[in-house]
Amino acid sequence: MEVDAETVPKRISTHGPRNTRREAWRVSKGLEARPGLKGMNRQGGLSARRKAGRSKRRR
Repeated sequence: MEVDAETVPKRISTHGPRNTRREAWRVSKGLEARPGLKGMNRQGGLSARRKAGRSKRRR
């Protein structure tokens, strides 16, 4: 059985950047979409955007 490319709907990616309105506004003003990391961790590397482990938000 052959499947035409036209009949199969294109899948929407839910992984990766979503390009939010905030990011779009920053790009329109000539800024970076996401500001660079400035914090340092205890080992001297750049700090992470969020803490590791299980998400703290209850769903």
